[in-house]
Amino acid sequence: MAKHALLPATILLLQIAAAASSDGGVDAACRKAPDARFCASLLQPHASKLSDADDEETGMAAVNATFKRVDELRKFMVDEAVREQSTAEEMDALGDCLVNVGNGEGALEVALHTLNEAGGGAERDEVPEMIGGAAEELSACAESLKKHAHDYAIKKALDLTEDSVQACYVARAILI
Repeated sequence: MAKHALLPATILLLQIAAAASSDGGVDAACRKAPDARFCASLLQPHASKLSDADDEETGMAAVNATFKRVDELRKFMVDEAVREQSTAEEMDALGDCLVNVGNGEGALEVALHTLNEAGGGAERDEVPEMIGGAAEELSACAESLKKHAHDYAIKKALDLTEDSVQACYVARAILI
């Protein structure tokens, strides 16, 4: 009977230990980030890989998570925000913004490719600059959306855009 009581307790202790070591990897990775709480939320899905990861793996996880955020933003803008607009001015702002988002997504894609292929050296050193370029594109998008933030879909697109900009800053800080 004692064996049966120990098994659930042992499993619980192992789960707690795994969570603690995973969170430790995220905490360590987020020390350089401008907003540690946001960084932790960005990297939490990758926590199990970060417990004893090196800087390259952590940087790759951050850029990958940022790329996913920007991809979600683009999909929202195409699937929902554009369909719900009625004025030409709102459509123009979203059209311009989609160009910025596409440019930012492209810069992040190149950054991911560079991290995968470079392994170090001069090319790898350019990755933070690529991410900075993505942040600039997304910031330009956010500025144009602010003028129309009274609309629900545009407000949500603005929130997603600002979230993506912040993700860029986190990824860049981790890689520097």
